[in-house]
Amino acid sequence: MPRRRRYPPDSRGVRLVHSPADIRGDHCVLMVKSSDELDAVLTLAPSGGYRRVWGLCAPFVIRSEILPALIARFERIAWFDSPDYISQAKRKAIERHDSSVILGSLFDGRTGTLSLMRCDLSCAIIPRDLAHRIWGSRDQRPELSDDGTMLSCHGRNIPSVEALAAVDPVFRREYRRRMWAQQRDMGSRIRHLRKLLGARREDFPGVTAKTVARIERGEIKNPQKETLRLIALHLGVKPDELLGSPTTY
Repeated sequence: MPRRRRYPPDSRGVRLVHSPADIRGDHCVLMVKSSDELDAVLTLAPSGGYRRVWGLCAPFVIRSEILPALIARFERIAWFDSPDYISQAKRKAIERHDSSVILGSLFDGRTGTLSLMRCDLSCAIIPRDLAHRIWGSRDQRPELSDDGTMLSCHGRNIPSVEALAAVDPVFRREYRRRMWAQQRDMGSRIRHLRKLLGARREDFPGVTAKTVARIERGEIKNPQKETLRLIALHLGVKPDELLGSPTTY
């Protein structure tokens, strides 16, 4: 099997096509709407019939028995069990292989695991316990809204970037780098990192939730060194980083 690339071939993005006949080059995403169309892809493209292309997008659950044949033809495969219309905004996000926009999801009711299919055709898996921390439910699937940029559950609206950052360390570093400049004081930095990790104010050993809340609101501007150390330890940063711009990621 040819070596699988981790990213699209170049920075020009990918091109969406709806038929194998429209594939030109290897950085295309073939979008199919039904199982019949997918079977036609395998019929028209026997093994070795054409070079592997970047991606396949299917808004339905793909049968396990045909996955090996598809893997031999596509660099990345994204499928999800929410056959809604893929909006123009999501199509644009696919073309620029945007990992911050959620294309669709798969929910395993037995384990409570949620798989988020992203517009770069990668997958982020939200385990059951983390789902409870992020949107307050282990067993209910959140709804996608705002063209895949928001997750809604139990009346809570969670930006998809925060859910992705909670499970993807690489994405979390990049997102943190972009967002850090917007946090102008220590309290907002702590609140931002806490939400990024899906943590509650009660989750800081040795520091009361009331103290964390007062620091985040700016009521305590100069916390004790030990308090700051414990908060930084739980957030995975150095105390100095909470006082200014981060220097390491």
